[in-house]
Amino acid sequence: MRKHTNLFLTSKTLPGGRSVATILTMEGEQENMLGLPLLSSLLETLHHLSTDASSQCVILTSAHPIFSSGPDVTILSDPTQPLFRQWYRLLASVHDALLTFPKPIAAAINGHCPSLGCALVLPCDERVMSAGPKEKPHMIGFNDGQLGMQVPPWLVANFCAVTGQVMHKVEKLLATSQMLSAEEAFRYGVVDTIVTHESGGVEGVVEAAIERLLPHLAVPSSSWLMTKAMLRGETTMAMRHEGYAKIVEVAWANSLGLRDVNERISA
Repeated sequence: MRKHTNLFLTSKTLPGGRSVATILTMEGEQENMLGLPLLSSLLETLHHLSTDASSQCVILTSAHPIFSSGPDVTILSDPTQPLFRQWYRLLASVHDALLTFPKPIAAAINGHCPSLGCALVLPCDERVMSAGPKEKPHMIGFNDGQLGMQVPPWLVANFCAVTGQVMHKVEKLLATSQMLSAEEAFRYGVVDTIVTHESGGVEGVVEAAIERLLPHLAVPSSSWLMTKAMLRGETTMAMRHEGYAKIVEVAWANSLGLRDVNERISA
């Protein structure tokens, strides 16, 4: 096991003994709140793993009972501060690193994943979610509207691409801040596989994620990567276009600067 700030890495030899999966487990403060420390660690580690020849695929999961608690609201409460721009660009960079990761990567969602926690899930090649206990099922989705916030446009585009839903259905989910159970998320295409609560915690979700990645590993890496780059190229180019990125950043900051947002976050 390799320990890093806010996360740790473990390796698992896959069936057949020819490939090794890296389990990237987040253990950030406040149940993986997306603040600067965790985002910085994630970006650095993803860049390292992208060129690590000893690892053929990656599974992203959480050491906490929640996959991610969402954004650091102390930063969102004042989008005029210089720290906000640093945080926003770091979040977009982590999403971009996942979206363009040159190896198969899966999200093993072992708990709730509200708001911008979805930025760690949607760009992954496979998404496996624990259903949670029947009396309190795990939920995923964009509840940002409940705080008067908007979802960043680049994440909306990723959401549409992943679900393949017609716009009015996506609009309804986002406008009503609807959270989805694992079963509902599967029907929408947000997740690819559901793991029952009885199948066992993090280990069960990680094992299911590995199973989902095996078909990816069966394809020559060069052709797999070229196909992925072709299918995601338009979204990636738009995100990386400097003019577009700046417009989105300013517009989103302005939406967060509304008095209603600050009052709801402070409540």
